[in-house]
Amino acid sequence: MTLIKEHHVEIAHCSYNRIQNGHIRPVGNTGKLYVQTCREALQELTCGSLFMGGCWNKLYARRLFDGVRFDTGLKLSEDELVNFQLFSQVDTIVYWDVCKYNYLDSVTSACRNTHMLRKAQDHLEVANRIYQYNTIPELEPMLRRKQLHSQLEYYKALLYEKNVDKVALQKTSRRIDDLRGTGLEFSRKQKWMYRVMRICPWGFRILYGIYDSIRVIA
Repeated sequence: MTLIKEHHVEIAHCSYNRIQNGHIRPVGNTGKLYVQTCREALQELTCGSLFMGGCWNKLYARRLFDGVRFDTGLKLSEDELVNFQLFSQVDTIVYWDVCKYNYLDSVTSACRNTHMLRKAQDHLEVANRIYQYNTIPELEPMLRRKQLHSQLEYYKALLYEKNVDKVALQKTSRRIDDLRGTGLEFSRKQKWMYRVMRICPWGFRILYGIYDSIRVIA
């Protein structure tokens, strides 16, 4: 509340401690104070690394929720979608990179217990809806890239299904090609992933499974 009053803003938020298995890990906590424009905050919200899209570490003016509701049909990323709508209504947002909130990383959370394909579907749905909702032209290229990356993750999730939906794979591949046709491109790693997924899907499942297990251990 102090930040809201001092800076005369309607949204203020902070970093947090992630608590898992009794261990406390600060996220961020540099002590820096960021006073951001609407565009800067939206950029960080959707594709940045400064803060995440959760609502639990944020304070909002009540009026911002008029006409804005959480989509109960989404299991994941619904908070990012709501925050994009709320952030879009204000000129200035304050972020204090100090851990003033404790986030319990529960084994029963939706993030941990949602099927891979459903996760990818929700992330893609939110990426598409954020792009449609956006009214700031400077953000359009970044949000298009978010759509492209979400399509790639959805394609990967489809490959991991026991019974692969070949029709859905073809449709997703066409959407990816359409987006790349507008001048968007993957990172080097993503190019490699997509090439292997298209040429040798079963080989990708094996190789990526090994890579993923090594990454988790590290």
